[in-house]
Amino acid sequence: MRFVRVFFILVIVSLVAVLASVTYITQVLDPNDLKPTLVSSAKKQQVKLELQGNITWAFWPWFGISVEEVRASSPNWDFAAERLEGSLSILSLLSDTIVIDRLNAIAPKVTVRVAQNDKQSTVRDRSESSKEKTLLVRQLAITDGEIGGLYPELTLSRVQLSVDSLTPETASDLSLSAYITFGEYQAPLEVQTKIIPTAAFDGITIRQAFISSRELSVTYDGYFSRSNSGQFSGEGQLSVPEFSLRQWLGAGNFPVPVTRDLDRFNKVSVKSGVKVSNDMISLRPFTFVLDETSIDGRVDLGLQPLHIDLELLADQLNIDQYSVNPKNIESSTDQDQPFTPLLLGIYKVDIGTITVAEKSMTDVGFDLGVGTDEITLGRLDAKLFGGELRAGGTYLIAPQISNITGTIADVQLSQLQFSKPLDTLSGSLQSSFDIRVAGRAPDEMLASISGPLRVKIKNALLGPLNVSDALCQAISGNTEVVADSADTMTVAAKFQEGIAVIDSLNAQVANLPIEGRGRISLISTASNIQGSIQIPTGGVTGSCTVPEILRGVSLPLSCRGQLRNKTLKCSIDEKAIQTLTTKASAEQLEAKAQEKLKEAETRMKSTIEDTLKKKIDDQESRLSNDLLNR
Repeated sequence: MRFVRVFFILVIVSLVAVLASVTYITQVLDPNDLKPTLVSSAKKQQVKLELQGNITWAFWPWFGISVEEVRASSPNWDFAAERLEGSLSILSLLSDTIVIDRLNAIAPKVTVRVAQNDKQSTVRDRSESSKEKTLLVRQLAITDGEIGGLYPELTLSRVQLSVDSLTPETASDLSLSAYITFGEYQAPLEVQTKIIPTAAFDGITIRQAFISSRELSVTYDGYFSRSNSGQFSGEGQLSVPEFSLRQWLGAGNFPVPVTRDLDRFNKVSVKSGVKVSNDMISLRPFTFVLDETSIDGRVDLGLQPLHIDLELLADQLNIDQYSVNPKNIESSTDQDQPFTPLLLGIYKVDIGTITVAEKSMTDVGFDLGVGTDEITLGRLDAKLFGGELRAGGTYLIAPQISNITGTIADVQLSQLQFSKPLDTLSGSLQSSFDIRVAGRAPDEMLASISGPLRVKIKNALLGPLNVSDALCQAISGNTEVVADSADTMTVAAKFQEGIAVIDSLNAQVANLPIEGRGRISLISTASNIQGSIQIPTGGVTGSCTVPEILRGVSLPLSCRGQLRNKTLKCSIDEKAIQTLTTKASAEQLEAKAQEKLKEAETRMKSTIEDTLKKKIDDQESRLSNDLLNR
């Protein structure tokens, strides 16, 4: 019973003490007397604080103070609020450290600006600083705030921020919601996470972050730590569930990609492991899904110095579905578009199937190394048009010079969409090249192409090259007979500053052996090929039967015109045909005349011999009779 009485007395004494303290604080202490303390505490942090309104005591929902018309500024930011409400620790008013358990800013406006280079003096008298009180805020809340100046034309409005009591080694909830405006673009933002400060409040750790904006949500299951000394680290799992990027961009008035297929960018998702340090950001394993395309791999981004090591594997990619309608693109030249350099590092990409211009390529892969002054293509492999491409090369960034070497094997001409009259070409194409190109614009590159090129076509149908037709038209041959042929062509050329110089051309087209050489301009596509065509001894070509008089002879062949204008035509020198025909006719007539002359000589000789023989026989008979008579 005595214990209860003592306990009751202690409770009464405590209540009286509390009431006495509250009465003393509210009746004796004027809260406006705290202004110098608050201003000096802010000055310690190089913050200029202006309390233009009155400071009043607040008793509900907690005991504290309310400050109106607050202004604050520093070299890096400005702050203005209609009212600040704070719950005070009563006993802290009697000590050197004023503790605000919770500070709530009503309609604050924060403007961030670039730090000034001028360093303000922070030297103060030690005796003065020893008399100043320290201000400590445990909880912070912002209601209907606005933050600007983080980036040009970027503003955060309707800011609602709530931070629970910050206690070392204890996770505190942080909740942020805002409306982001970037020029004419808008998007809501919500952030939920847990933060843990260090014991000395010189660092912070973020755990279990969740970010959402309309249907877009990002979950980070892990931690991220940073200290005032600049050290940071983190590790966790990043997940972005499937959402429609097209709809999200449209809802925020962002530019929506204009694609051929209107259902593109409707399915986007990301999953990745994340590791972060001062030296590197690593995403592995990394999975990115875009519509029907799934991309797996890893991304290692080095920060000191900045470089990347990327390895990606995609199952399929249809470029045509994401192609932009040319009508929606403003006309501009390549010179107007600055070169966008890649990050220094290594890129390794493999794609199972890629579709471009309605043509599919399989097993596409390349290895790319980007240096400060050179880009190296270590590998380029692709199976396309029924064949295979292998290439490699280098690109010198400063002089803009490219060197590419490679081979093409078993490419089917029938799968290459040529315009008429070459649309029916067929055959197997093989090629090797070692090309040097300078410049970046297409015209500059075409005008500077140099290097050797070899092309071989076999098992082909090259009738559309109209060589046989040109021959038949020139000689007016019989077109009733058409011979099938397996054409071949071998070309050895050398590019010289945009001109393809054909050193040798050997072909068998429409049963006609062809040899030649010439020049082709890559800029104007003007072509001039001179050579010869051999008439088969059998006289049968792809389009007609050659007269017997021209069989086995060699005729001059000329191909002139522009490939771009589809005016390239091959023709036979008609004067040469006439000369050969006249010469052959003369030789034939002479041969016939000689034959008739020989026949006449033979007949004359035979007649003379018969006559002589008859006369000799008559004389012999008369002499014999005379001899007998005698």
